[in-house]
Amino acid sequence: MVSDCHGDGKSLKQLKCAMSSVLKIWLEFYSTDFHEPPEFHSLKFLSAYIHVSMPGSEVERKADLLLVQLEKLEHLEPSEAETEGEEEE
Repeated sequence: MVSDCHGDGKSLKQLKCAMSSVLKIWLEFYSTDFHEPPEFHSLKFLSAYIHVSMPGSEVERKADLLLVQLEKLEHLEPSEAETEGEEEE
Protein backbone atom coordinates (compact mmCIF):
# COMPACT_ATOMS: atom_id res chain seq x y z
CA MET A 1 0.00 0.00 0.00
CA VAL A 2 2.85 2.41 0.70
CA SER A 3 5.08 1.40 -2.20
CA ASP A 4 5.43 5.03 -3.33
CA CYS A 5 6.66 6.02 0.13
CA HIS A 6 10.10 4.44 0.08
CA GLY A 7 12.77 6.91 -0.84
CA ASP A 8 15.42 9.29 0.33
CA GLY A 9 13.82 9.91 3.74
CA LYS A 10 13.04 13.61 3.31
CA SER A 11 10.45 14.70 5.85
CA LEU A 12 8.07 16.37 3.35
CA LYS A 13 8.00 13.26 1.21
CA GLN A 14 7.39 11.12 4.29
CA LEU A 15 4.54 13.39 5.35
CA LYS A 16 2.91 13.18 1.90
CA CYS A 17 3.27 9.40 1.94
CA ALA A 18 1.71 9.17 5.39
CA MET A 19 -1.18 11.45 4.33
CA SER A 20 -1.65 9.43 1.17
CA SER A 21 -1.83 6.17 3.14
CA VAL A 22 -4.35 7.56 5.63
CA LEU A 23 -6.52 9.06 2.89
CA LYS A 24 -6.49 5.83 0.84
CA ILE A 25 -7.65 3.86 3.87
CA TRP A 26 -10.34 6.44 4.66
CA LEU A 27 -11.63 6.49 1.08
CA GLU A 28 -11.57 2.71 0.73
CA PHE A 29 -12.94 1.54 4.08
CA TYR A 30 -15.02 4.50 5.25
CA SER A 31 -16.44 5.84 2.00
CA THR A 32 -19.84 6.34 3.64
CA ASP A 33 -18.29 9.31 5.48
CA PHE A 34 -18.37 11.12 2.14
CA HIS A 35 -21.94 10.24 1.12
CA GLU A 36 -23.43 13.74 1.48
CA PRO A 37 -25.78 14.16 -1.44
CA PRO A 38 -26.50 16.07 -3.49
CA GLU A 39 -23.30 18.15 -3.55
CA PHE A 40 -20.75 15.89 -1.78
CA HIS A 41 -18.94 18.93 -0.38
CA SER A 42 -16.50 17.03 1.85
CA LEU A 43 -15.37 14.69 -0.90
CA LYS A 44 -15.03 17.53 -3.39
CA PHE A 45 -13.01 19.56 -0.88
CA LEU A 46 -10.75 16.58 -0.14
CA SER A 47 -10.42 15.85 -3.85
CA ALA A 48 -9.35 19.43 -4.56
CA TYR A 49 -6.67 19.16 -1.85
CA ILE A 50 -5.43 15.86 -3.28
CA HIS A 51 -5.32 17.25 -6.84
CA VAL A 52 -3.03 20.05 -5.65
CA SER A 53 -0.93 18.11 -3.13
CA MET A 54 -0.73 14.64 -4.67
CA PRO A 55 -1.39 14.89 -8.42
CA GLY A 56 -1.20 11.61 -10.31
CA SER A 57 -1.32 9.55 -7.13
CA GLU A 58 -3.35 6.45 -6.37
CA VAL A 59 -5.27 8.36 -3.71
CA GLU A 60 -6.24 10.96 -6.32
CA ARG A 61 -7.59 8.18 -8.52
CA LYS A 62 -9.54 6.69 -5.59
CA ALA A 63 -11.10 10.04 -4.66
CA ASP A 64 -12.13 10.72 -8.26
CA LEU A 65 -13.59 7.23 -8.64
CA LEU A 66 -15.55 7.50 -5.39
CA LEU A 67 -17.03 10.84 -6.43
CA VAL A 68 -18.16 9.39 -9.77
CA GLN A 69 -19.68 6.37 -8.03
CA LEU A 70 -21.55 8.46 -5.47
CA GLU A 71 -22.86 10.87 -8.10
CA LYS A 72 -24.12 7.96 -10.21
CA LEU A 73 -25.75 6.41 -7.16
CA GLU A 74 -27.43 9.71 -6.34
CA HIS A 75 -28.92 9.93 -9.84
CA LEU A 76 -30.24 6.37 -9.60
CA GLU A 77 -31.92 6.75 -6.19
CA PRO A 78 -35.28 8.54 -6.08
CA SER A 79 -35.24 11.69 -4.02
CA GLU A 80 -37.14 11.82 -0.73
CA ALA A 81 -39.66 14.24 -2.26
CA GLU A 82 -40.40 11.85 -5.12
CA THR A 83 -40.77 8.93 -2.74
CA GLU A 84 -43.13 10.86 -0.45
CA GLY A 85 -45.20 11.97 -3.43
CA GLU A 86 -45.61 8.38 -4.61
CA GLU A 87 -46.71 7.23 -1.15
CA GLU A 88 -49.47 9.88 -1.02
CA GLU A 89 -51.02 8.79 -4.34
